[in-house]
Formats: sequence, C-alpha cells, structure tokens
Amino acid sequence: QFCMDVSGSMIGPRYDMAREAIESFTKAREGDAFGLTIFGSHQIRWIPLTKDLTAIRNAMPFANPEHQPIHMAGTQIGAALKFCHDNMLQEAAEGDRLIVLVSDGSSSDLGAGQENEIADMLVAAKITVYHIHVAED
Repeated sequence: QFCMDVSGSMIGPRYDMAREAIESFTKAREGDAFGLTIFGSHQIRWIPLTKDLTAIRNAMPFANPEHQPIHMAGTQIGAALKFCHDNMLQEAAEGDRLIVLVSDGSSSDLGAGQENEIADMLVAAKITVYHIHVAED
C-alpha cells in the first residue's frame, strides 16, 4: 500500500518526486496488488487494493497537494500508518504486506513512545514499511 503525504510541505518539487517514485514503482511491480492512501492531518483511502496499477498512476494528478482541502495541510504519519495497517488487515488476507510511505519529513504524532507502539503493531501484523524520503536534505 502506498501511503502518500499530501500536506502543504509537499507542494511543488517534493510532490513531483513523490509522484515519479510511485509511478516508477508501479511500473516495476506489474502483477502485484497495491492501494493508495493519501494523508495530511487526516487520511483518505484513495484507491483500494487493486492489481490494476494504472489506476494508481492515473490518480496521481488528483492527489496533488495543491488540490487538497486546508484540513489536509498538517502531517500525521503515525495516524496514517495506523490507518494503512487497519486497511491492510481487511484487504490483504494473503501475500506480502508492504507499506511504502512517501513523505518529506517528521510528524507531530510521533515521539514519546508512539512510534514504538506503531512499529510493534506493524510487526505483529507482518507488515513491512519502506520510506521514500522526498526532500532536499
């Protein structure tokens, strides 16, 4: 499952890098099933699990942070990972479980141990997380 940050800091070149990374990944993984969740301050299940990866590529222009409502401006990575975890448990009954987190930075809802709780939850569900960091640093 792709978990893409569409917060305000992702406008411009960062979004372009994120879109290109997801499009390249889907072209390399034809035959696998993926879904797309976008997040900022809230999460939206944009595309459910599908083997039609052109659906994800075609959805990317609509995921552009420039087109998101103001309530998506913040970054809540922890909540997004929990949201993806819950969706994957419902949709991905068999096969490998993978979250590809695409974001440019830190999150206000991680720290003080929440990150360890989320990591433990993902490990227990046998979900692997990869992070594509799209930022200048």
